[in-house]
Amino acid sequence: MKRYMLAIMLCLCLIMSSCDDGRKPIYTRYSNVARVFYHARTDYSFLVLDEKTRELINPVATLNTSIEGHVYADLAADEPMWAEVSDFIPGVGHRINIHIHSVAHVSGGGWNRGKGGRGQTSIIE
Repeated sequence: MKRYMLAIMLCLCLIMSSCDDGRKPIYTRYSNVARVFYHARTDYSFLVLDEKTRELINPVATLNTSIEGHVYADLAADEPMWAEVSDFIPGVGHRINIHIHSVAHVSGGGWNRGKGGRGQTSIIE
């Protein structure tokens, strides 16, 4: 009986943890993106140029909890590049959308999967 109850509790926990709470993500927008790094699958990070200090800032750590990562080469040369990142949704992850001028702004990024290995993603042109 104990095993049966334990199995039911485990199944309920798994089902509840995989459920989306139905809320819409809240996005934070980052202007003046200077460089985008593609690490793996939907893992991205980017640098933002601070207009006043001319310092490159990494406002968001590598988004290795992303479930959706999209990069759009849809901006004209005179438009500043930008990105938007959703807040973390438990059981779901982050969503990220990056808008750039061209694919030349995407660089390979490093990755580390612990025992699964580590390396550097290379961009093929």
